[in-house]
Amino acid sequence: MRAKVLLLSAGLILCLAQSALATSTPELMILSNGNMAVITGSGAVVYNNFNFDGTGWDIFLTVGVSNSPNLTPSGLFVSSMNVKCLPLSPCSTHPLDIYLSDVGFTQLVPGFSTTYIPFLISGGGSTSQSAWWSGVNSYFDTTHLIGTVGPVTTSSNIGGTIGGPAPGLISPYSLTVEDIFGAGSGATYSANGFIAAVPEPASLSLLGVGLLVLGGSLRKTLLFRRG
Repeated sequence: MRAKVLLLSAGLILCLAQSALATSTPELMILSNGNMAVITGSGAVVYNNFNFDGTGWDIFLTVGVSNSPNLTPSGLFVSSMNVKCLPLSPCSTHPLDIYLSDVGFTQLVPGFSTTYIPFLISGGGSTSQSAWWSGVNSYFDTTHLIGTVGPVTTSSNIGGTIGGPAPGLISPYSLTVEDIFGAGSGATYSANGFIAAVPEPASLSLLGVGLLVLGGSLRKTLLFRRG
C-alpha cells in the first residue's frame, strides 16, 4: 500500500514540478528532538523516512516545490501527505517541524498570503503553519512574519488563509514556510500548504481545487492503510 501511494504522489510531484523553474533550489529542513536533516532539491525536493532519526516520526512523504524567482501559481508549496507518530516513541513528547525555504524571489507584490489545508488529523494532535519573508535573502530566515494558520486540532479540522505584508521594493528576498505537527503517540496528519502573492492569481484557485480533490483521495487511502 505504501508503494502504491508513493506512485500516486509521484504524479503530483511531476505535475507541480512542471511549473517550477530548474534554477530554483528549495531546501527542506526536518527537526525533532534535537535531530535535523536538510535536503536540497532542484525545482522540487522530496523526503520520506519511516522512523526519522529514531524519533518515531513516520514521514510517509513530504514534497516541497519552489517557483523562485516568481510567485506563480505560488512561491512555495509544501505537502506533508502523511506524518504519523509511532506508538511508544520519543515523538510522544517531541513535535515535528518541517520547513521549506528558497531564496532569489524577485516578483514585487503588495502582499502575501499563507494557506494551510489539513486533510486528516487524528490521535488527539494539533498542527499549524507559519510563513515568513526576509530581505536578507537567506534560507530559513524568519525576520518578517507573514502569518500563522492554526493551531488546527482534531475537533476543528479546519485550515485557512491569512495575509501579511510583502517586501515592498526589496528584491531579491527569501520565503520560508514551517509546518508544526504536535507530539502524541499515534497522532496522524495529512496536510498541504503554500505561500502566494496577494491578490492571488486565478491559477492558484485552480491549484486549491486540485489540492482538495487530491486530499480527499489521500484521506481515503490513508484511512484504509491505518485500518
